[in-house]
Amino acid sequence: QKLPYLARLGVNGLYLNPIFAASSVHKYDTADYTAIDPDFGTEADMEQLVRTAHSLGIRVMVDAVFNHCGPQFAPWRDVVARGPASPYWKWFLVHRWPFAEGDTRDGRYDSFAFHGGMPKLNTGEPAVQEYFISLCEGWVRRYGIDGIRFDVGNEISHAFLRRLRARLKAVDPELYLLGEIWHDAPAWLEGDEYDAVMHYPLQSAVRRFFEDRDASAAAFGWDVGRCMSVYAPQVNEAQFTLLDSHDTIRLRSRVPDEAACWQQLAALFTLPGSPCILYG
Repeated sequence: QKLPYLARLGVNGLYLNPIFAASSVHKYDTADYTAIDPDFGTEADMEQLVRTAHSLGIRVMVDAVFNHCGPQFAPWRDVVARGPASPYWKWFLVHRWPFAEGDTRDGRYDSFAFHGGMPKLNTGEPAVQEYFISLCEGWVRRYGIDGIRFDVGNEISHAFLRRLRARLKAVDPELYLLGEIWHDAPAWLEGDEYDAVMHYPLQSAVRRFFEDRDASAAAFGWDVGRCMSVYAPQVNEAQFTLLDSHDTIRLRSRVPDEAACWQQLAALFTLPGSPCILYG
């Protein structure tokens, strides 16, 4: 219902946080990668969203959480129940059997941020690669999405990303592949993996200048220039630039007044890249 309003603002892309079935509020603990979470609607609703967005010149990007899954993901439940006898044993990185699900600082299995409910997927395993590549192909064909953002994008197998890119670009050469990487990431942007990453170093450069009253314009130029010099010009044009996200403090919450907020936004929209604003 808000798409016409967004189109009037000049928005030409939507990045959706995870929309697939999960038990949490944030949905980064996926239970079923093939089903839209009922908190958001149905598969038909998703198809209608993309169709309507496209009619208004707006593209749609979904969030792919392939670094880890949630505790109710069927292959993980099978591993918990059957251990090495499970056909999904190599899908995960389990170091001790039997194990209890929980904090993984003791090394029982690998998980995201030692969170027992987010077991890490072994994206170097061919069966895991095929599952998720086929899944993405299905998303593109069924929903007509225009981009995929990969959560914890620096911890996913390079070989997996190369296979995935080749397969997905064969389905849609214009598909935008975005990695969540918080540091300089030239190794992922050589033309055979991601098209862009979330440009957090540039966010930091903008933030440093506006929060340091003693910072000079020349220092700001050097800082931004360093961020840009890491990549080829065509990569900088495609980079996902931002000042806040669902993973950071909100821009308006960390500046003293509204004027300071608008100044940083002016910088974001003037610099090269594909600027994104967080609705929150």
